[in-house]
Amino acid sequence: MLFSSLCFLLYFFPIVILVHYILPHKLQNGFLFLASLIFYAWGEVRYVPLFFALLTLDWGVGLLLARTEKPVLRKLLLLAGIAADMGSLVYYKYSAFLLETLGVQTSWAAGITLPLGISFFTFQAVGYLVDVYRRQTVPEKSLVSFGTFLFLFPQLIAGPIIRYSDMREALHCTRRPDGEALERGLSLFVAGLASKVLLANPLGAMGEELRAVTGDSVCMFLYLCVFCLHLYFDFMGYSVMAVFMGRMLGFSFPRNFKHPFAASAVSDFWKRWHITLCGWFRDYVYFPLGGSRKGPVRAVVNSLIVWFLTGFWHGAGWTFILWGLSCYFLLTLDKSVLVR
Repeated sequence: MLFSSLCFLLYFFPIVILVHYILPHKLQNGFLFLASLIFYAWGEVRYVPLFFALLTLDWGVGLLLARTEKPVLRKLLLLAGIAADMGSLVYYKYSAFLLETLGVQTSWAAGITLPLGISFFTFQAVGYLVDVYRRQTVPEKSLVSFGTFLFLFPQLIAGPIIRYSDMREALHCTRRPDGEALERGLSLFVAGLASKVLLANPLGAMGEELRAVTGDSVCMFLYLCVFCLHLYFDFMGYSVMAVFMGRMLGFSFPRNFKHPFAASAVSDFWKRWHITLCGWFRDYVYFPLGGSRKGPVRAVVNSLIVWFLTGFWHGAGWTFILWGLSCYFLLTLDKSVLVR
């Protein structure tokens, strides 16, 4: 079910908003969790058991991490949870690519389809487990509330990547209609919808026409420009709709875009584009590797690892990996110019 579909706009979301605010606090999280399951099952029902199994596992591991004091056992629990989440992501998203790279021919890998939203789900789950392991947040005791956090429909498909600490307070308080929040949320939701329907979709159609023209360098240049704009307005539109749907439901989601094409440098661009993804890689990959605390050589290696993984996260292919490494190269060049 797309955010821009008439079924979602005219029936699903209005009913969810209405029923959510009518229900007492004890039933609100359960209703949103059920609504999120229905939303996902509308188009990907066969993967609902997979997501439910993973979130149940993550919920249980989080509780065990809080109750366990032995460092070795806590590390094993954390690794087991991360292995389950990342193992699922690798299996569904990267099996065919990895086997093809190794020269292994298998028919089953070619038939694997990617579950919608698994990349965002996985990163949110891993971030939660790491935060509980670091004792930066307390684990969620209710499976229903945890499922609401991890599977909430506005951000499940295209982000932003939410941290449990951003939602914990709202999950455990009575959410009641706020006229100002509803009005502002609805107006900005419409802005995100317009970005998707009135800008991204026509730009995508134009890009396909330009791409079909071969042997014309001007058309290829225009295609690149149109493709960049299509990608931005599409992704930004979904993120804006997600953030302000969350606000209308009583949650505060972090901003994911901040006028990236107004950036003054490459480093500034990555502070504005897909902000929650960049923050996730910084806090859960770059800093644990040592960041820049272990000397300039180690900092270079750590940054290279982060951007390799960033490219690989976006897609299973060498073009995505090369794209991530090119971003690293441009950032390194940008920093060296700024230092001079």
